[in-house]
Amino acid sequence: GRISWSDEMFRIFEIAPEELTYETMLAAIHPEDRKAFESAFTDCRINSPQAVITHRILLPDGRTKYIHAQGKAVYSEEGKLIRLVGTAQDVTESRQAEQKLREREAEFRRLSQEFHGLLDAIPDSLSLLDINRNVLWANKSAAAGAGKTPEEVVGMHCSTLGYGPVAPCDSCPIDRSFKDGEPVNVSVTGPDN
Repeated sequence: GRISWSDEMFRIFEIAPEELTYETMLAAIHPEDRKAFESAFTDCRINSPQAVITHRILLPDGRTKYIHAQGKAVYSEEGKLIRLVGTAQDVTESRQAEQKLREREAEFRRLSQEFHGLLDAIPDSLSLLDINRNVLWANKSAAAGAGKTPEEVVGMHCSTLGYGPVAPCDSCPIDRSFKDGEPVNVSVTGPDN
């Protein structure tokens, strides 16, 4: 069959119109994606009226592009395949941005784990509270004051981080900090101090 492309398709694939054949198009598909592409193409012609696939193409200079393609089979009234029509969009930039985001998230998780490791090594009790004085995060020392793990104290009221449950403090310095935006250091002493 004959292949007819828009100028945009030639720009995406970076080939000249006189070079376009099914074979040259297929050769541009990344080897790891070729089977899935051919399967979607065949499925669209035989089984399904529509196909959607995201695949890579390799350019002559070695660059890779990500293409999001949608194809649709058009049939005659007798059910004979007349043609396949479709669109393709170069989604390389969004794929690269997604990859960078995944890499940054992985780096953030790694740094977060290191940071939490450092905070857990501090013998003083450290905790992060929300405006209602519920624990968002606590190091091991703070959680140990409640006889729990750091994960177990998340969501608990800060008054439980002392040595046994106590009533919330009157004139709480944490309330003052939330009200005026100034940092506050609080010392909690236990029965041994």
